[in-house]
Amino acid sequence: MQAIKLQRKYPQVSQEEMFSLIDRFNAITTDTPGRIPKASVIQALQAQGESYDRVRETLKDVSVDASGKVEVEDWVELNVKLKTQQQAVLPTKAGKVTVKGSNANVSHTINEDERSEFTIHINGVLQGDTDIGKRLPIPTDTMQLFDECRDGLILSKLINDSVPDTIDTRVLNVPKSKPLNAFQITENNNIVIMSAKAIGCSVVNIGPQDIADGKEILILGLIWQIIRKGLLSRVDIKFHPELYRLLYEDEKLEDFLKLPPDQILLRWFNYHLKAAGWKRKVNNFSKDVNDGENYTVLLNQLKPDVCSLAPLQTSDLPSRAEQVLQNADAIGCRKYLTAQSLLGGNPKLNLAFVANLFNNYPGLEALTEPPPEPVEDFDAEGEREARVFTLWMNSIGVEPGVYNLFEDVKTGIPIIQAFDKLIPGSVIWRRVNKPSNVPTSPTRTMDEDEEGPLPPQGLSRFKAVENNNYAVELAKANKMHIVGIQGADLRQNAKLAISIARKMNALIFLVPEDIVDVRPRLILTFVGSLMSLKK
Repeated sequence: MQAIKLQRKYPQVSQEEMFSLIDRFNAITTDTPGRIPKASVIQALQAQGESYDRVRETLKDVSVDASGKVEVEDWVELNVKLKTQQQAVLPTKAGKVTVKGSNANVSHTINEDERSEFTIHINGVLQGDTDIGKRLPIPTDTMQLFDECRDGLILSKLINDSVPDTIDTRVLNVPKSKPLNAFQITENNNIVIMSAKAIGCSVVNIGPQDIADGKEILILGLIWQIIRKGLLSRVDIKFHPELYRLLYEDEKLEDFLKLPPDQILLRWFNYHLKAAGWKRKVNNFSKDVNDGENYTVLLNQLKPDVCSLAPLQTSDLPSRAEQVLQNADAIGCRKYLTAQSLLGGNPKLNLAFVANLFNNYPGLEALTEPPPEPVEDFDAEGEREARVFTLWMNSIGVEPGVYNLFEDVKTGIPIIQAFDKLIPGSVIWRRVNKPSNVPTSPTRTMDEDEEGPLPPQGLSRFKAVENNNYAVELAKANKMHIVGIQGADLRQNAKLAISIARKMNALIFLVPEDIVDVRPRLILTFVGSLMSLKK
């Protein structure tokens, strides 16, 4: 009866073909008879010669119910669509793949090199993991990465690789004899999102269901932020005191320490170019490196006995790009960057490539004596607290990013943006003095090509004080206790930013040491965050 009913709905399928389709459906192994996970459906069709991406993308047009499980009617609809489909499922142009979005009118582009290189990174750092190692390696030439991330386990492990011990893996739901159910997957993905925020990733507009749904553009952007965090974590003078050599004449160490890691990498790159007597400088990770010349000089400066200057004699740019990468391969650093992404000036992959070079071959002579100015760690409670709220402000997506809490909020704009994030519609943006490159409401999407923070452009003291006066006004309007704080005071410290977080944020940003050391104010934020969950 079922076959006859389905044949009436799909008359293009013969009776014999319909019975065959139903038999093939019933032959698929599943814990829920009559309802099959999408991954098992894709695997079954792959075994019949279909491509992973073709099946995956076509499934988006099949009316699968909210459970995400494929029933026999969905199976027939999928096979019919695969048989009658003519055009390419995943249009590709200039190294970018177009994928369907949440509805027929929405599409997104995925950079193939980024997807491939991030997959290679995940395969490498998570190889042998006791919980997910058997799922690796993930193919680098399909969209399977995004399906493997659906249950939150790979993303959780990736976070711990970039920032060790962020997640206590005992809290993760790991499949035993049965696959994880929807509730367990949501729990894992909540851990991913909260933990990503805690290490300073911006996860605006991404929720646990977006990960469970395998939304490519959001997952790829999150993966990049996590990988970036790990790659740049040691671009720090505390780990490399020899970075002191990068200070300009008459530059104070205090000012150097305010630089974000990507700017320190550019400083490091230019230091080596200058040491080589090279005529050029780099100011970005895109057009200043896409001809391969600066990379050739940098690699030669780092390992002159292995990396030659021969690529400079090659006029054909694709051939030169490949020679540059062969030099990098000779010192074990051919990672993240392809010839195509080098020539295209991909800022993410170029940044990752340079960060990996620095982490393996900083090439800076060790200091023979301590720096004239001591390098302070986050030992004092106030400094530790500033670090926590720096991460918090970045997690809610303020732009430009906050790297030094007490300096970067002086214009008042990050604080006002925080209000706009926490209380949408509370800010009247025409009252805010804005540098031309600062958005009125931070909405940069994760698939844009820009890399790193927007370059800061200062406001006059008068304009900045006006902004901070308005921030105080917003705080009072929202019943925040800020007695004795005026706009001019905010230009000198970040008390209001801390008050906003204490008053309105429910996230937990503590690191284990804060609890072990009994940091009272930080423990207060922990307790307050827990209490807010009851609302």
